[in-house]
This record gives sequence, C-alpha cells and structure tokens, in this order.
Amino acid sequence: MASSARVVTFDFHNTLAHCDAWFELEVRTLPGSVYAWLSERGSAPPNPQTSATANRAYRSLREGIVASGDELDAVTCVEEIFAGLGVTVPRSAIGEAVDALMRDTLASLTAVP
Repeated sequence: MASSARVVTFDFHNTLAHCDAWFELEVRTLPGSVYAWLSERGSAPPNPQTSATANRAYRSLREGIVASGDELDAVTCVEEIFAGLGVTVPRSAIGEAVDALMRDTLASLTAVP
C-alpha cells in the first residue's frame, strides 16, 4: 500500500532574509525569465512576447496557489505555464534555468536582524 506524505515548508523571504530580487522572480517573473534564459542559450525559440505572456499567465497561477494554499515547486509552475503556451522544453532544462536564475538573485540577500 503506497503512502501519501505532505511536506510543510516555509518561505525564507522576510522570515530569515530579505531578497527582493528572489521574491520578484518567484512570484512575478519566473516563467518569462526562464523562457528568456532558455532562448538566449538556444533551447527555446526567441520570441520576446512569450516572456510577457508567460508572466501574465503565471500571475493567474500564483493567485490560485495563494487562494488554495497548495504550493507548487518552481519547475512545475514553469512547466504548467509553458504547456499552456505550447512551449515544449525538457523539465531538466527548466530546472537548470530556475536554479541559475534563483542563484543569481542571492547576491542581494540580506539577513533579517
């Protein structure tokens, strides 16, 4: 019999640290930034409108997450947005982009006193 586990996490932003660049990416611009990152590396076709369209769709997805309380990981969120836009990119490439983009925001991180 398979068991089902639920994991409880907490968001470090404004709890342990301030990192406005991370917060902006996480809740507003993640799929558009991932698309631009992939496009710059030849893993997605260049189309400047796709980033803006992805970010608008992401806003709606994030509002649903806030309302339900059922968080999705960043890679899954981007996958869902890309699927809705007909953008096909391997999950591993999305994961690589998410990791790189989030890591880049950490330069602006400061600890909460």
